[in-house]
Amino acid sequence: MLPPPRPSQPNVAIPTSWSPSAYTYPPLLGNSQTQGGASTSFGYSQAHQQYAVQRQFWATKAYQSSVADTITVCFKILREVPGKPKGILVRNLTEGEPNVLASITPPGLRQLGIQTMETKLTAALRGLRIDWTRIPLREIVNWVDLAHQPPDIAYFYARCMTGKPKPKETAPSFKKQTKAFELAFVIDSEYWEEIEQQLADNESSRSSNGRGSSQHTPDGSTVDLESHARRPSPEQEDDFELNSASFNRNQGHTQLPVTRAASKRNRTVSVTAPRTPPPSKRRIIYQSPNQDHLRDALLEGGSSYSQLSGQGPNSTSEQIQFFAINDCSLNDLLADRRFQGFVCDPANACLGSLVIEAGNYLGIGTFKTAEIGYLTLLHLTAGHLGARANEPVAVKRMYKRRKTPTDANPGKWVLNRLTSADEHSKILMEANVLFWATSIMNFTYSFIYHFIQSSSERPPFEIPEIRFVRAGVAIVHDQSTGPTTLKCSISRTYLIEERINEAKDGFYKFINNGSAVPLTMTRKDATELSEFLAFTQHVQFYKTKGAVYLSDLQGSMQLLTDPQIMTSPLIGEGAEIFGDGNVPSAFNSFPEQHCCNHICRWFELPELAASADSDTRSVISNS
Repeated sequence: MLPPPRPSQPNVAIPTSWSPSAYTYPPLLGNSQTQGGASTSFGYSQAHQQYAVQRQFWATKAYQSSVADTITVCFKILREVPGKPKGILVRNLTEGEPNVLASITPPGLRQLGIQTMETKLTAALRGLRIDWTRIPLREIVNWVDLAHQPPDIAYFYARCMTGKPKPKETAPSFKKQTKAFELAFVIDSEYWEEIEQQLADNESSRSSNGRGSSQHTPDGSTVDLESHARRPSPEQEDDFELNSASFNRNQGHTQLPVTRAASKRNRTVSVTAPRTPPPSKRRIIYQSPNQDHLRDALLEGGSSYSQLSGQGPNSTSEQIQFFAINDCSLNDLLADRRFQGFVCDPANACLGSLVIEAGNYLGIGTFKTAEIGYLTLLHLTAGHLGARANEPVAVKRMYKRRKTPTDANPGKWVLNRLTSADEHSKILMEANVLFWATSIMNFTYSFIYHFIQSSSERPPFEIPEIRFVRAGVAIVHDQSTGPTTLKCSISRTYLIEERINEAKDGFYKFINNGSAVPLTMTRKDATELSEFLAFTQHVQFYKTKGAVYLSDLQGSMQLLTDPQIMTSPLIGEGAEIFGDGNVPSAFNSFPEQHCCNHICRWFELPELAASADSDTRSVISNS
């Protein structure tokens, strides 16, 4: 009997888990099998390619203990924001990785973090590819950049070792950490601006490619591609036409219900069918929200890290009496000799609350400080300050500087608040100045509109619409009960003003109270507004016969605040009126310093000059 034939392929036994064959060893090949080309489990298959990976895996396991030392790492995506030392969370992107080997090195942590967060960040940025080489990985606790740490030393392992060894041990042992180690990929502000610009470009390109666009049909009508793509079913279309029929109120035809064979619902048609094609019916436009924008808004708005503003830890709440500074025309103000100034009338007081962010200053002036606040009145007043709950306001208080340095603050001045009585009187004076300034400015606009209406031509320039901020006085009372009497006193007095959004509208000093010359502006519109305000000073000085004008004009392009009323030194014979900013020397210099501009000339205002008597000023008029 002849020996069996020698196989033409390697005789390799494949494990049963890798082979569909049920044999542990392959049968010998016969002549018929070698020539028939039958499929058998001989030779190397694709499963053998896992040999190197499996060998490395089990070789690593051989040098580890039965229970590996692991930690939990939490990865986040942050971006730099001015005023936030450690940035804010991007799109609420946070992911924890449990069972991470404690022996992992900084490069391994970075690689693991990229694998964990890359898909999430790409999805949050609507498919935008990120250059990870520009994003450092930092530990959130100490803000250490892992790129500057030794690459071959385990980063967290030493922190997990106990200080004292366990009994019968000579070395410290590994202690399982209950709190995750937090790492963050930090995107700097420059790179984040590039990302936002790229997202905006991608959004505009998608919009220009036909999303939500319309197309003209051959008959000249317009078809909305987005609504045409989501055309309703016949039954839904019947419902839609029934609902939209209520909008067709201009037709005078009688409507009768008829039934179509294709629908079980009634429709209305006109008795008199017009020969011309009927006008297109008004359709109810419905549009789903943009999913990308909705997702971004939910992620950004739902994250606590995204709140850049709000009540801080130093916020205080005060129960107040609020006295609004109402508008009053100059004629009415002069006619009522009982109240020719601002008065805190108890009959007009409103109760409410005031939240103040102590120390969060909007600005510090020469006599006053302005802090961020929120005003809520029990009875909301339309058209005045406090028209809505939690209205953002500027809370102003008087102060004086301490000239003597202290040990804690040598060489620097500090804020000293006034006594309750002094603060109350000075705040009332500030409110009175604002009350008079509003009346004088309204009088100025009355002159402007009257002159324009009586003129045969319109001014070749725009008339700015500007006003003083709405304001009021808030008084806080301290009450203490004694054995037999109830003691009540005013403890604090605030000047509450409509807040100017300086970040959005800017803040400018147009004219100082010490000079009639407008300050130099860098913006063209600010320069034009300063010229207009100089013109208003001319109107006020001229129409009051050299008695009063407004100065120290400052604020935004729509709102003014902290004015100063300048009066003639002859009024009151040297009495101090309208506060410390009413400087007599500045008033006397106004006619000489004021330079008429094109607005003054168009309104035919006369030139100002000094009279022979240096103590009196007059207006040279052609009349």
